[in-house]
Amino acid sequence: MCLWKAFNIDTDPPAASEIPRKFSIRACPQTDIWESPPSNRAFNAPILYQSMQLVEFKRARVTLAGDFQDTYSQGGLIIIIHPRNGDT
Repeated sequence: MCLWKAFNIDTDPPAASEIPRKFSIRACPQTDIWESPPSNRAFNAPILYQSMQLVEFKRARVTLAGDFQDTYSQGGLIIIIHPRNGDT
Protein backbone atom coordinates (compact mmCIF):
# COMPACT_ATOMS: atom_id res chain seq x y z
CA MET A 1 0.00 0.00 0.00
CA CYS A 2 1.26 3.47 -0.87
CA LEU A 3 1.74 6.00 1.90
CA TRP A 4 0.30 9.50 1.72
CA LYS A 5 2.75 12.34 1.24
CA ALA A 6 2.22 16.09 1.43
CA PHE A 7 3.62 18.90 -0.69
CA ASN A 8 3.20 22.59 0.18
CA ILE A 9 1.14 21.67 3.28
CA ASP A 10 2.12 22.79 6.78
CA THR A 11 0.81 19.67 8.54
CA ASP A 12 2.05 16.08 8.35
CA PRO A 13 0.15 13.81 5.96
CA PRO A 14 -2.17 11.24 7.53
CA ALA A 15 -1.27 7.58 7.80
CA ALA A 16 -2.99 5.44 5.17
CA SER A 17 -5.34 4.04 7.80
CA GLU A 18 -6.17 7.49 9.21
CA ILE A 19 -7.33 9.40 6.14
CA PRO A 20 -11.00 10.26 6.70
CA ARG A 21 -13.71 10.07 4.07
CA LYS A 22 -14.04 13.87 4.28
CA PHE A 23 -11.11 16.18 4.95
CA SER A 24 -9.97 19.70 4.15
CA ILE A 25 -6.87 21.17 2.58
CA ARG A 26 -6.52 24.94 2.71
CA ALA A 27 -4.75 26.80 -0.06
CA CYS A 28 -3.19 30.22 0.39
CA PRO A 29 -3.92 32.92 -2.19
CA GLN A 30 -1.75 32.95 -5.31
CA THR A 31 -1.04 29.20 -5.27
CA ASP A 32 -1.34 27.27 -8.50
CA ILE A 33 -0.38 24.31 -10.65
CA TRP A 34 0.16 25.69 -14.11
CA GLU A 35 2.71 25.50 -16.87
CA SER A 36 3.26 27.29 -20.13
CA PRO A 37 6.54 26.05 -21.61
CA PRO A 38 9.29 26.87 -21.94
CA SER A 39 9.70 29.12 -18.90
CA ASN A 40 6.41 29.75 -17.07
CA ARG A 41 5.80 27.22 -14.32
CA ALA A 42 3.91 27.39 -11.04
CA PHE A 43 3.72 24.35 -8.79
CA ASN A 44 3.06 25.75 -5.32
CA ALA A 45 -0.47 24.53 -4.53
CA PRO A 46 -1.03 22.27 -1.51
CA ILE A 47 -1.15 18.61 -2.53
CA LEU A 48 -1.86 15.37 -0.70
CA TYR A 49 -0.57 12.57 -2.91
CA GLN A 50 0.63 9.03 -3.41
CA SER A 51 3.36 7.89 -5.80
CA MET A 52 2.98 4.56 -7.57
CA GLN A 53 3.79 2.69 -10.73
CA LEU A 54 1.26 3.31 -13.49
CA VAL A 55 0.33 -0.40 -13.58
CA GLU A 56 -0.73 -0.12 -9.89
CA PHE A 57 -3.25 2.66 -10.58
CA LYS A 58 -6.85 1.42 -10.57
CA ARG A 59 -9.17 4.41 -10.16
CA ALA A 60 -9.52 7.83 -8.57
CA ARG A 61 -12.51 9.89 -7.50
CA VAL A 62 -12.87 13.26 -5.86
CA THR A 63 -15.87 15.25 -4.68
CA LEU A 64 -15.08 18.88 -4.14
CA ALA A 65 -16.79 21.71 -2.29
CA GLY A 66 -15.44 25.15 -1.63
CA ASP A 67 -16.19 28.81 -1.15
CA PHE A 68 -14.70 29.82 -4.48
CA GLN A 69 -15.10 33.60 -4.64
CA ASP A 70 -12.26 34.74 -6.88
CA THR A 71 -11.80 34.34 -10.61
CA TYR A 72 -9.86 31.14 -11.36
CA SER A 73 -10.35 29.73 -7.84
CA GLN A 74 -10.46 25.98 -8.24
CA GLY A 75 -9.56 22.62 -6.76
CA GLY A 76 -9.62 19.05 -7.89
CA LEU A 77 -7.71 15.95 -8.80
CA ILE A 78 -4.39 15.98 -10.63
CA ILE A 79 -2.68 12.96 -12.11
CA ILE A 80 0.96 13.45 -13.05
CA ILE A 81 2.61 10.81 -15.22
CA HIS A 82 6.37 11.04 -15.53
CA PRO A 83 7.88 9.61 -18.71
CA ARG A 84 10.15 6.61 -18.38
CA ASN A 85 13.25 8.62 -19.21
CA GLY A 86 12.66 10.85 -16.17
CA ASP A 87 12.06 14.09 -18.09
CA THR A 88 9.61 16.46 -16.40
